[in-house]
Amino acid sequence: MTWHLFFKYWSSQASISCNHCFQDSTTVDKFVEANDVQSLDVLKVDTEGNDPLVLIGAINTLMHLKPSYLQFENHGVGRWSTWHLKDVIDLLDNLSYECFWATNSGKLIRLSMCYSSEYDKMKTWSNVACYHRSKTAFASIMEGYVWS
Repeated sequence: MTWHLFFKYWSSQASISCNHCFQDSTTVDKFVEANDVQSLDVLKVDTEGNDPLVLIGAINTLMHLKPSYLQFENHGVGRWSTWHLKDVIDLLDNLSYECFWATNSGKLIRLSMCYSSEYDKMKTWSNVACYHRSKTAFASIMEGYVWS
């Protein structure tokens, strides 16, 4: 079985009568191990600013299962207010991921291996899309959308 994992943060606003709502939480790595996930194509992270922590908790999964596609948000909210996108891009580069900003026009702007410190000053809501370098067919598709 191939898995597609989507980690989404659900705010307590969904339960207006709840003053102290807690979600059970786990890391991607613990979830993958507990569910004996053997294959993973897509990992999409949308955790309202906690994306860097989710990615740290997915290191073993990213190293061993090598999902073809990884997507996460970047902005100035939550952990992103103190974390630098460059640190996350460098981590993913070391795990053989090629990363891009996904623009509203459908084009991709390369972040891996050509990062500018100016990017850390841009704290607007954006998505980062990455592919694993060993997935050549997927890489070929994404490279076709790179802004030139």
